[in-house]
Amino acid sequence: MSAFGYSDSDQRQWTPSVAIDFKVGYGLTEQYELFLVNKTSWFLQDTLEYFYPKFNLEFGGIVGAGLRYNVSLKERSMYFSWGGGLAYQSTLYSSGTTTGYGLFADIGYHWSAHWAVEFGLLYGNGDKFGEFIAPRIVILANAF
Repeated sequence: MSAFGYSDSDQRQWTPSVAIDFKVGYGLTEQYELFLVNKTSWFLQDTLEYFYPKFNLEFGGIVGAGLRYNVSLKERSMYFSWGGGLAYQSTLYSSGTTTGYGLFADIGYHWSAHWAVEFGLLYGNGDKFGEFIAPRIVILANAF
């Protein structure tokens, strides 16, 4: 789950969203991992069209690269990750996606060999969509 905050003129509006986090990486050492990432938040945006509500499924996120630092080599341990890349925002059935730059930072905890919970923050900024901020809580299944 996450909350997706986007700029609408000078007001920040928050909407609940569903978070997806996909990473493919390479272990530089036992504590450092370099990875490619796609972090996406899906949310419903409601608008009025001819006085009737219209709901659009929208998504926004970051595609880029990051670095993760594992605090300990034990199975149960904390980790920190951060990175940046291309930020994007679009509507599911629209013809175009607007882009800009984005950054992310996460704090996570592995509670077993293949499961972790992660608390993170996405930030994106672009000329056409303004800026977005997405605080996220994600449960990760690791396959390695």
